[in-house]
Amino acid sequence: MAYLQIENLGYSYDGKKYILRDLNLSINKNEVVKIIGPNGSGKTTFLKILMGIIDDENLVYAAYLNGKQVKFSDIKFKFSYVPDRIYLLENLSGFKNIKFFSYIFNENEYTKKVYEFCNLLNIDMYLKQPISEYSAGMRQKLFIAMMLAKNAELYLMDEPFNSLDKESKVALANIIFEMKKQDKSFLIVSHSDNDKLMYDKIIDFGFLQKAN
Repeated sequence: MAYLQIENLGYSYDGKKYILRDLNLSINKNEVVKIIGPNGSGKTTFLKILMGIIDDENLVYAAYLNGKQVKFSDIKFKFSYVPDRIYLLENLSGFKNIKFFSYIFNENEYTKKVYEFCNLLNIDMYLKQPISEYSAGMRQKLFIAMMLAKNAELYLMDEPFNSLDKESKVALANIIFEMKKQDKSFLIVSHSDNDKLMYDKIIDFGFLQKAN
């Protein structure tokens, strides 16, 4: 049985032209799934649907979590989301950003996990600096560390390798691989061919569009 089964998902922003149509997708436990496809094929829209960010009358689907029919809005707390746009408090330090998110998630061991990931991603020595002094890659690494530290069952990541250097890509791939061993699943949108990550399956949204 799949961890998350999605059937006949369709979505249109205007109720006429569908950006996603008759999408069927399954994600298993301990699975890393890659989504590829051209711009406009609905990759980011799909992640926002899973997180309940997009939920209106133009969305149709059937979804099953561990075999039980569910709505995405009811299960989004089981997911963690790294969007393509990073959200950090510019005038605060890395440490204070971590503290702020620790209040939001309110989980035991959260801060400890963030620091561990920051260390693995070589961002720990910059946590005293304000975010306004961070490069794009540093921001990406800190935000990824904070989202991966959240206790979730499925991690949704939109182009997480974009601003990372080669070493950081390897480090992130290793983190994901180790988390996979702990019953974690990943759904990753990526256009990169050298993100250093072994995927269990790859889904091409461009192909799905043509098929429909």
